[in-house]
Amino acid sequence: MNIRRKLRRVLALAALTSCVCAGSLGETLRIYPGPFEWHDGVQAFRQRHPDLTLEGVPVDEQVFNTSEFVGKLITREYSNDMFEVSSFSIDYRPIMEKGYCLDLSGSQALQDAVARMHPVIAQEAFLDGKLLGLPMRVFFDYLVIQPKGWEAAGYDSEDVPQSYPELLALLEEVCDRMEGGELENFRVYSGVALTSDEFTPMTYASYFATWLLTQYQLQCQLAETLPDFTNPELTGLLERTVDVSRRLYDLESYLVTPDGDGSLTDYSLITMGNQQSWPAAHEEILFLRLNDTQPRVVCSYLEMMMVYTGTQHPDEAIEYLEALAPYGNMQYISAPTLYKDAEPILKPEYEKTLAIYQERVAAYEARLAQDDLSRDEREEAEEKLVQAQADLEEYDTVGKYAVTQEQIDSLARHVDELAFLYPGPLTAGTEIHIEYVRLEQRFKGEQLDACEFLQEVNELYQRIAREDGS
Repeated sequence: MNIRRKLRRVLALAALTSCVCAGSLGETLRIYPGPFEWHDGVQAFRQRHPDLTLEGVPVDEQVFNTSEFVGKLITREYSNDMFEVSSFSIDYRPIMEKGYCLDLSGSQALQDAVARMHPVIAQEAFLDGKLLGLPMRVFFDYLVIQPKGWEAAGYDSEDVPQSYPELLALLEEVCDRMEGGELENFRVYSGVALTSDEFTPMTYASYFATWLLTQYQLQCQLAETLPDFTNPELTGLLERTVDVSRRLYDLESYLVTPDGDGSLTDYSLITMGNQQSWPAAHEEILFLRLNDTQPRVVCSYLEMMMVYTGTQHPDEAIEYLEALAPYGNMQYISAPTLYKDAEPILKPEYEKTLAIYQERVAAYEARLAQDDLSRDEREEAEEKLVQAQADLEEYDTVGKYAVTQEQIDSLARHVDELAFLYPGPLTAGTEIHIEYVRLEQRFKGEQLDACEFLQEVNELYQRIAREDGS
């Protein structure tokens, strides 16, 4: 899952850039991994506390393992006043259960902020009725259809898979249609690199295996059952996936180019959804539950800020969290995924880009005001003015939003489909994920068949369970 790995690098880079070194004067508020320098609330907090230094933790001192992170809290190796934890890498549940985070229930501002959040998100911040964290961001992990390719292939919203077996049935049908010459220059998934080095008979199998196993783990988590990756239902689905993968390799190999840019492809059917925002068209989401008895859920990850119980600055730490509760500036595009009363957010560059469109219209209007234009020149300028006006109208109505009202409304209607996956080998922000990637590569390289791969994954999970004492 290249996009997942990329997200981990993005999160690490963000932490690095937000890290601020401690000054020599005044007190220091230590924040793991670092302060949100881009957030308007942080700037206001700094102005109220000019002698208080906000200090972060360098990337090379951060950890992506829950037990190690908790260990550093116990030994005060970090000496953090507060910390941000993400279910993408660190499990916040044991931190809450073992009492390492301060009860924030006394802050009316934080209580009010969390009360405005969607219940499925807000409930993650509570334990035994106590408010122990401030949810900050939600990330989504889902597949969607490519509307143009979907329509070109003759499919509509009724054909969007609502389970993994339905996805396999669709892929098998697509293979049949490709073999029959119906779908020329189509490819199934835009995230697959069509290069001679990357594209193999098992490429699609390795991609979809991770989606399948992630959904299985999530469904087990919701059902409060221990996963058994060797169960017959999962094995059968993965074996069918391998068969489809081999067929797609034969059918899509002619689309391979040296740089894998997809230049020979006219359409793709499926792509990765935006991990920071909910789609406006809910009907475009592929649901990957293993069978129809399971709930339809979108795998999600939650980032949450907490205050360490050992802090020497509890009042300042809570005030800092209170400063983060509002949306912040335009860059904070994930805020609407948290709040029930969210509003659309303009793109940060909206005014600058709008001015460019307006200047383009004005230039053609000025051109047409000239008296010395020939008939051909005038017709050309009129055509360009009409196009420039259309571009301006489209940008000022649709293109100006980073988050639209349609997206907000769609999430509000379907927010109960969010399910937060807790860290494990399938979450790319964890150290143990490296071991899963090695297994995935052996599976892709056909060193392991479907049964052997699932057996190895199962043993990996059992080892983790033994180490965690669960």
